Amino acid sequence: MKLYDIVVADGEFVESLTQREIMNKFGLTKCRFRTFLDNSYLIDGKYWIDDSAEDIQVTRNGCRKMLKQFDALTESIRRAVGWES
Repeated sequence: MKLYDIVVADGEFVESLTQREIMNKFGLTKCRFRTFLDNSYLIDGKYWIDDSAEDIQVTRNGCRKMLKQFDALTESIRRAVGWES
């Protein structure tokens, strides 16, 4: 799932959202979303959608891999501080 940056007209970063989240937040249809994205139009006269950054992908496998790494790290920390044997 691709993430898009929401940026204020002056260039200040607001947040990264998926297409569906942007459509829900600003009440856009899919067609209107594409129009704002493709033409760099301002949403509500204030925000624009930036997809020029590297493609950020959220994947189930990537999340699963990250969770396994997190579990391994927390287990190591617990052992180090003596919470687990």
